[in-house]
Amino acid sequence: MRFTHNAIVTANAEALIGWYGRWCKMRLVRDRIEADGTRVAWLAAPERKDLIFVLIETKDPNRVSNPPKSLGEHFGFALVNKSEVDSLRQAMNDAGETVTECEDYGGIVGYLFIAKDPEGRNVEFSFGQDVSEANWDASLA
Repeated sequence: MRFTHNAIVTANAEALIGWYGRWCKMRLVRDRIEADGTRVAWLAAPERKDLIFVLIETKDPNRVSNPPKSLGEHFGFALVNKSEVDSLRQAMNDAGETVTECEDYGGIVGYLFIAKDPEGRNVEFSFGQDVSEANWDASLA
């Protein structure tokens, strides 16, 4: 078994496609309208061909995913170094995006800031956050 996608329900897929494309370098790889008029768009990161971010657009406000209540709920994107984190944060801030200050939490958490996507979801941009198997707890295997 493998993890293949994460899906969110949105009121405005176009805004999210633009935002995640601009700031997260994700690209639209599939876009369809279902029989009931629901738009389903797939985004993929350039380096990942097997993990998709699915946007399901609805006009029903009761179906839209609620923004998280804490910064702990977030999507995470890794950058190559601290300088990239700083540069991206500055560019997003200059563009009027909502961003936190960069902080270095050390250890496995690393250096990061949080931004808000157009619907208020938290998106973390970090360096030094190694989630590879090398950092898994062997006793849990």
